[in-house]
Amino acid sequence: MLGIVFLLCHIALGIVIMWRVLGEQLPAVRVWAGVTCGIIIPMVGVMPFAFIFDFTPLANVLTLVISIGLAVWACLALPRPKKVAFRQGGWVWMAACTLPLTAVMAYLLHTHTLLADGQGNLLVGQSTFGDLCLHAGIAQGLAVQQAFPPEYTLFAGLNLNYPFLADSLSAALIQMGTSLRMALLLPQLVMSFCVFAGFATLAYEVMRSRRRAGAATAFFFLGGGFGFAYFFDMLKENPDALTNMMQTFYETPTNFTGKGIRWVNAICDLMVPQRTLLFGWGMLFLALWLLYRAMTAGNRRDFYLAGLVAGMMPMVHTHSFLALGMISAVWMFAYFPGEKALRKDYIIGVAIYGTVALCLSMPQLFYWTFRQTGGQTFLWWNLDWCNTTDHTLWFWLKNLGLFFLAIPLALLGGRPRTRRMALASLPIIAISEVLAFQPNPYDNNKLMMVAFALLVIAIVDWMADVYGRLAGMPGRRLLAGMVVVACTLSGTMSLAREAVSSYQVFSGEDVAFAQAIRDNTLRDGIFITADQHNQPVSTLAGRRLYTGTPIYLYYHGVSYGERAQQVQQCYESAGYLLEHAGEMGVDYLVLTDAEQRKYAVQAGLGHDFPIVIHMNGRLVYAVSPRAQAALEGGAGQ
Repeated sequence: MLGIVFLLCHIALGIVIMWRVLGEQLPAVRVWAGVTCGIIIPMVGVMPFAFIFDFTPLANVLTLVISIGLAVWACLALPRPKKVAFRQGGWVWMAACTLPLTAVMAYLLHTHTLLADGQGNLLVGQSTFGDLCLHAGIAQGLAVQQAFPPEYTLFAGLNLNYPFLADSLSAALIQMGTSLRMALLLPQLVMSFCVFAGFATLAYEVMRSRRRAGAATAFFFLGGGFGFAYFFDMLKENPDALTNMMQTFYETPTNFTGKGIRWVNAICDLMVPQRTLLFGWGMLFLALWLLYRAMTAGNRRDFYLAGLVAGMMPMVHTHSFLALGMISAVWMFAYFPGEKALRKDYIIGVAIYGTVALCLSMPQLFYWTFRQTGGQTFLWWNLDWCNTTDHTLWFWLKNLGLFFLAIPLALLGGRPRTRRMALASLPIIAISEVLAFQPNPYDNNKLMMVAFALLVIAIVDWMADVYGRLAGMPGRRLLAGMVVVACTLSGTMSLAREAVSSYQVFSGEDVAFAQAIRDNTLRDGIFITADQHNQPVSTLAGRRLYTGTPIYLYYHGVSYGERAQQVQQCYESAGYLLEHAGEMGVDYLVLTDAEQRKYAVQAGLGHDFPIVIHMNGRLVYAVSPRAQAALEGGAGQ
């Protein structure tokens, strides 16, 4: 309960701050910006305190000092906004754009975030089966270990250079007594609202039409290509093709690798499972909205604010920060004033934006990001993104559907204000088509989806103009309906499949085993285990592993091969662990069915070490002297 109060206090203070700072904006817009601010401050503001006090409840509570101080300053130093009638406050429009999508996210997060069934097993969904264990482990590990800068729970001794600030907010809630499930779910749900509202607000700022902005919001978050055609075609030979789609793991109209469908739905495969992207987008759309206003209206305050938001993004979501940088570079020239009298203020504003953003971001980039991305696997030539089977034009046509056909029409025939805004998408797409920014080229969609967000705004604006010019034509509404269906059917089918997906990620015994580890082992102990991704020792108990699953380590650029061989030797070679435990620095050895399946476990393994935990055939041995000494002291928490 205390963690939820902590989160609500930050949100309320964030609203107070932005209510005054953005006093000229619609009340609904101020509330969206305030909620976003209320998530950003505890997520990012903890860093300076954590460097001093470690990641402790004290460090997190001190972020409230920041929020309170800013709220007091805003109330005392800034004028009170003029009262606006409810009908003019934008509430109905904002609710229409965000609440239905937020309700979808709420249901998916409820069913996909460690949902306990009647037997105590923990369930997730199709999209969270892989990613959630990583984020839960980071949050639980940071909450338990409390060391800052944090170590990588899956690779003891290595700094966690993966963007972790989104999970740090969940870690703060865990430290205040919130369950792991709710600590993950609640901030993600709040930030989902911020993402939907942020995109809608940016779209309205560009198009100056609430209807068009609402349509663009629906198209972006429900959109998809022609992937649905594969499933309707399969009905000819298999009447159960659609039923099978609702049961098969990852064969959906927006994610069907076997058919070359790789352009995923924004909600299903990005916002629900990829927490860093979700929180990054929440900040990104706020920064883009502020930057667009600053460059088009010349408001110096918005340059400052945009720089502040941008500068705090790298360790929340590096891809969003990179995309914002590319967009900023294009917009800087696209919106350069034609009038000489305006150029000086514009240049000063851009300089302010860049200076603030760089001053805040560079320490994060040099301390964390560049250490992770310095390897050769993080920047390499990769032509044609994820397309390995189709002609490029056909690949993009079936993946983007009507959007692909509309892109050139919107960029050439749309209104100048939307064309200029959307031009920033082209360099992102071009670069993402020839360069990979991480070991998995698929992850370039985190950049291209941001470009697509700008393109969707331009496409919807152009479609609305065309619809207006067709006034009086018979069948105009039917044609528009067909376009809407073609643009959203694949996404809607994928959401339906995601909504019914349910998979067990941890058994009730796993949960009990993790609790026993928390109660009976050193908080900073290092464990030798099998390398399955759903490892309860790290994910549920928050303990460090000597080496974890390659599914995560490889794509994070961690060289794990030597340690993996050592772990195998520990289980399979007699006397190896006894001889090398000291130099490896490990404290505990785990022996469960997972280790028995993974390795040819030597007979008598563990006879040299005392047993710490023995439950339902699961064993934990104390290997190091300090772990053995802790047996008498009842270590663990």
